Amino acid sequence: MTEQDAWKAMLRDYWGKFRVVKGHHSVFQDHLHELDCCVPVMVHGDEGRGKLRRAVSVTSLQPALVPDGHAGHSFNSRFLHSIMPGELYTGDFTMSILQEALVEELRNLYTEGFEVPGRHFKQMFC
Repeated sequence: MTEQDAWKAMLRDYWGKFRVVKGHHSVFQDHLHELDCCVPVMVHGDEGRGKLRRAVSVTSLQPALVPDGHAGHSFNSRFLHSIMPGELYTGDFTMSILQEALVEELRNLYTEGFEVPGRHFKQMFC
């Protein structure tokens, strides 16, 4: 079994289990015949303290599936979307605008997908 076959099998298994609990999800209408090319992703947002204990917000994406159940360090599994110091988003609409941009990017990944260079996947979707 090739690496690509293993990924596709893992994705088919995931979506089969997901369908049991959330069978009405739009992925089952929009991508029914290409579920093995649909990568489930999670958005991770966290507000913490940075330098001088000032607020900082970090938003990243990560796949819901990783081979062998772990990807090691989070640098290997999370894709940074944004980092913003608290003084730039406290009390205004900057955070809402940033989150709306993320939603739009995710919609595009869901509908249009993306190509994986050097691989034989037709098109991947999130």
